[in-house]
Amino acid sequence: MNGAWFDDGFGSLAIRAMLQASVILAAAWVISKWPGRKTAALRHAIWLAALVAVLVCPPISSVLDRFSPVAKIPLRILPDPQILSKAVTAQAAKRTAAGITPIQAVDKPGKNAKAAKAVSVLPKPGQMQTVSGFESRATIWPWIDSKSIYLACMFIWCAISASLFARLTFGIFALERYRMRAKPCDDPRLSETLDAACATVGSKSRPRLALSGDLHSPVAFGILRPIILIPMEMAKTTDDSNLRQILVHEVAHLARRDPLVGLLQQLVVAIYWPNPLVHMMSRELSKAREEICDNFVIRDGGRATYARALLELAEKIQLSHGPIAAELLARRWRIGERIAGLVDDRRNLEVRVRAWKSLVLAIVPFAIGLPVAAFAPARMTAEAVIEATPGILEDAPVSKSGDDSKPVGKNEIAGIVVDKSGKPLAGAKVDAYSWAPGNDTLTGSDGRFRLKFSDKELTDQAVEMRVSNSGFATKAFDEVKGGTNDLRVELDDTTWIEGVVTGPDGKPVADADVRAGTPKKNYGRVVGTYWSETKSDTNGRYRLYLEPAEYEIIARKPGKGIVRVPFQTVAAGARATSDLALRKGSTLQAKVVDSVSGQPVAGFRLRHWIHNLVFDYEGVSGGDGVLTIDDIPPSHIDLQVEAPGYARWWSEQAKSSFHRKSISSSDPFLGNWQRNFDHLDFEIGETTKSVEIVVELETKIRGRAFDPDGKPVAGATVAPALTGTGNSLTGDTRFSVRTDEEGNYEMKLPASGDRVYNLVVHDGDYFEWRNWANGVSRTLHTKPGEVVEGFDMRLTKPAVVRGRVLDKAGKPVPNRMVRTSAKDTLENRYYDPTATTDAEGRFELKYVRAGEQYVQVYPFYLQADQAEDEISRVVTLKPGDVVEGLEFRISN
Repeated sequence: MNGAWFDDGFGSLAIRAMLQASVILAAAWVISKWPGRKTAALRHAIWLAALVAVLVCPPISSVLDRFSPVAKIPLRILPDPQILSKAVTAQAAKRTAAGITPIQAVDKPGKNAKAAKAVSVLPKPGQMQTVSGFESRATIWPWIDSKSIYLACMFIWCAISASLFARLTFGIFALERYRMRAKPCDDPRLSETLDAACATVGSKSRPRLALSGDLHSPVAFGILRPIILIPMEMAKTTDDSNLRQILVHEVAHLARRDPLVGLLQQLVVAIYWPNPLVHMMSRELSKAREEICDNFVIRDGGRATYARALLELAEKIQLSHGPIAAELLARRWRIGERIAGLVDDRRNLEVRVRAWKSLVLAIVPFAIGLPVAAFAPARMTAEAVIEATPGILEDAPVSKSGDDSKPVGKNEIAGIVVDKSGKPLAGAKVDAYSWAPGNDTLTGSDGRFRLKFSDKELTDQAVEMRVSNSGFATKAFDEVKGGTNDLRVELDDTTWIEGVVTGPDGKPVADADVRAGTPKKNYGRVVGTYWSETKSDTNGRYRLYLEPAEYEIIARKPGKGIVRVPFQTVAAGARATSDLALRKGSTLQAKVVDSVSGQPVAGFRLRHWIHNLVFDYEGVSGGDGVLTIDDIPPSHIDLQVEAPGYARWWSEQAKSSFHRKSISSSDPFLGNWQRNFDHLDFEIGETTKSVEIVVELETKIRGRAFDPDGKPVAGATVAPALTGTGNSLTGDTRFSVRTDEEGNYEMKLPASGDRVYNLVVHDGDYFEWRNWANGVSRTLHTKPGEVVEGFDMRLTKPAVVRGRVLDKAGKPVPNRMVRTSAKDTLENRYYDPTATTDAEGRFELKYVRAGEQYVQVYPFYLQADQAEDEISRVVTLKPGDVVEGLEFRISN
């Protein structure tokens, strides 16, 4: 068989291009992992330079070959199989002539091995050697090296690349279809917000803004004609502050030419899809890009509210929007880590790289990739293959080892915790998602643990995990995959930092909180901080057991002071000393007053709380309404609120405008509604920050829930609805309450103000339907501090709606959600009757309130009255009605 088809043609070019890509991307990975902090902008520049080099180096190398040929360094490729067969036969003959014993053919190692039959090493003429153990290797080699399999591999490569190109093309056309179907935005509020976002980003050009009924989240795209599409429902229901953050993020994508970079990413992935380094490059580039655009938002002063907006969007978004769309959200199961990065005060907010760094980064990949062109495929001699491959003419049984432990479920992680000597540790804490409550367990007496997750999406995904035990360093894992059943965790008690904590007077400080923080990374980027913590003893002494890493040390004792020690490296086995001298920090002083009387309010609590940390910043107002938090570091802090008896709070000195008194006026959907029941944030300088916080008394509504026959209903849900929206007051269920055994309920919520709301009673918990249909109340107009008594709610006799969902070709559409929503917009969408189609596309909605109801097929991003007729229609129902034969023919 002639080998020219491989050595000098397309195969040679393909192998060389793949090798160049691998070398360039491996170098980029090394640079990105080199010791020292890498900003998102720098990481993006590193991977972008690698991306361009991977695209450009192969054609440049081909041109240089044609005009300036150089000597090639051979890459050793297996010889032609016929030549290899003859060489094996010749070598076997030499071994037989030298008196070497033929190889034993053993069916199964063990008791019958001695009875195995001897087989001659010499192959028959024209055949390859087929002795036990070698048979598979001898027959696989010609299979891999044959021209037919080579062509098959090339065909598979090209076919999958073609499918990826087709998918990319389809995605581009889909985005253009979204562009054409979108409605121009003529809302002055949105236009002004877009102008403000452009000014924040520093964009010289203003993209077009349009409203789309096809999308579930905002998306920015377009290389020559940039555009931002906002879902219609989002434009109606999102307040100005959150909308500004969303637009800042999307404008940043366009200003940075991210749609073009995304297109180049997809091209490289389509060409080099067999190379895992290419997929890694694409992931890293996308993550760095999103982090930079998040930084634009954070620099605009919306760290906490932006994190909250992401959580709200994560609840709503269930579909992606095209291969080159600059999506606002990362994958759903990474939302926790992204938010952890957003609220990390140590996060570097740079969004650009200096020109000289960009130049260096642009040159390095080419300097590495182009010399690789000197390598070219060349076949090894058959003799070299035989000499370099042990076992071609000698065979031995291969021992197999495996894990005999009981496998865990895909939503579980199991393992053992031991000390340095291998002794199991009982009572060690294993904590997944350590930044949030729950998802933790303790090891048993044998040191073993099994951690089960309720999230069904954990399958084959990775979670952050920490393992701790008294007297040992805490072990942190950036990623552990669901389904892991053999995780071995070895805790170290040989490395620590110790010292004495002293106050401003130089005397030891007892019970001071001491912690050491090291960067928490995910896929190579910093997303937060891992903290190890302890307290000083009565003599002010402390000892922190640590894993080898770089740490920042912080000590704090309210009333004594705070101190930060810059990052220092702790080596394995180190026993370092670091005395900590506290100094007075900054102070936040707030005067808390009632919104109506102006009188001081006691018991109002502000705190900066992070799960699993020893200390936080906290203050509670006294009888004079004054709240003081001492010894906090100068920074922008976001504070949680606890205000018993109060439902709203705001401060005109808050850093974010939406934490000042904010009443929606321009929004026809949320007009005259005041939110102001989330967090508060302030910018703390070097000295005392004095602010005034205004709080508004809650409204209380009490009553009972009854069924249609007048019997009290236990376990029912009573929830508020913002009248006219079909939604809750908050975009979540925080003010919903359950009835007790006698059907009683008490709801505490904000006053309606200039807006009205009503209540909804639902038979069951969220996403649970039991016997009756929802009931709705009259509208309420309430004032701060008002108590409404005897506000009874009555469930209603249900109607039933049955139907079928088909595609345009008449085929059933399974697993598609269908829901009803009341045309009178008095219900709360979180309790709308919902069902899912079966394999035949059939659905049954059992608990529907009488009256005019929209029946809507997923997607639900539009209000039912605004959705297209093919997915939404009105039915009129009476109590006890059974409506059948409702058929939808939808576009998938």
